[in-house]
Amino acid sequence: MNSELTQSMQTESFGDIQETLHFLLEECSIDEAPSIDEIQQWQQILQQRGGKFVRLAEQCRRFAEEYFPDSP
Repeated sequence: MNSELTQSMQTESFGDIQETLHFLLEECSIDEAPSIDEIQQWQQILQQRGGKFVRLAEQCRRFAEEYFPDSP
């Protein structure tokens, strides 16, 4: 897992995280895409941050459901 990205999910501003997630979940190539474990960890972090970050957590959840339908 990319601990730098995980750290940024804990500390960066909403706008910065939104931009990062947009790239990672919608624009980057499949071989650069994050793993399901990373996405689920980011979802938990963003959910815990609360407020407007919950919307980003939901984006992670939807991506995981769509691209990794068999994961728990």
